[in-house]
Amino acid sequence: SGISILEQENRIHRQTDNTLSMQALLVDWHKSDQQVSDRLILAVKNKDVSALNHGVRQYLKTDGKLTGLEIEVGGNHYMRGDRILIQKTDKKLGIVNGDLAEILEVTRDRFVISMQNTDNSDNAENTKIIEFNPGQYNGFRHGYATTVFKSQGASIKDVYVFHDGFA
Repeated sequence: SGISILEQENRIHRQTDNTLSMQALLVDWHKSDQQVSDRLILAVKNKDVSALNHGVRQYLKTDGKLTGLEIEVGGNHYMRGDRILIQKTDKKLGIVNGDLAEILEVTRDRFVISMQNTDNSDNAENTKIIEFNPGQYNGFRHGYATTVFKSQGASIKDVYVFHDGFA
């Protein structure tokens, strides 16, 4: 019955193959009136998450939302404005697996990120600024798309699900 309701509200879009489906999802994500920080794409497979993150970044670059120097870390490229998903807790830095952050500054040996404290408040007092050397800490990846497993507990207003028939 849930699927029927989503279909009646035109919330499910089907394509003939995964590539077309992914492209259509990215177009819908890009057209959203929500801020980037309030949008998230879910997928089952990590390879799909990587492709979706790459697609989102292409839109953000074109829109001028990613700026400055682009630095490669762990096979991915990062710029000022990128959203990252923390994948490895580091108590010294004060970051926890599953946290989302925005990159404020990028150099070869220094990333500065901004994180909202977990109370979901938007005021500046609840923003935590963290600096680290990406050569010493690289436990993160892009945070526009993530797996359905990693997203548990996230509070996001605008969610897109890439379903490839696997799950």
